[in-house]
Amino acid sequence: QRSIIIIIIITMATDAATVGTALPSPHAPSLAGSVIEADDGIGGKAMIRLQNISSTANLGVRLDLKQIALRCRNTEYNPKRFAAVIMRLRDPKATALIFASGKMCITGTKSTHNSALAAKKFSCVVEKVGF
Repeated sequence: QRSIIIIIIITMATDAATVGTALPSPHAPSLAGSVIEADDGIGGKAMIRLQNISSTANLGVRLDLKQIALRCRNTEYNPKRFAAVIMRLRDPKATALIFASGKMCITGTKSTHNSALAAKKFSCVVEKVGF
């Protein structure tokens, strides 16, 4: 069984103009997106709502993108335009760029839990194709 390495990059929207250097408090994901409360640096609090999380995963094996595009649903592959398969999931709502090197970029989720779940689902779909 392969292990998946996941790196998560978080894009946030804030209600305040600046956010201080204080670490945000732990948060619980929700359907509307995760909300974090942090110090704003001038004595107040800023509410930060996660809008998009981008994560990467390495499957550790070379992939045949043409076979993935032909055998999987919800995929796009045009090698003249872009050198990756674009695959989409409905639940959790996420999009992955899958490269021939075996690396994936997953975007569109609003929580780290959904990002990790989407990475596992994408890897499962690719594994079912035969890689």
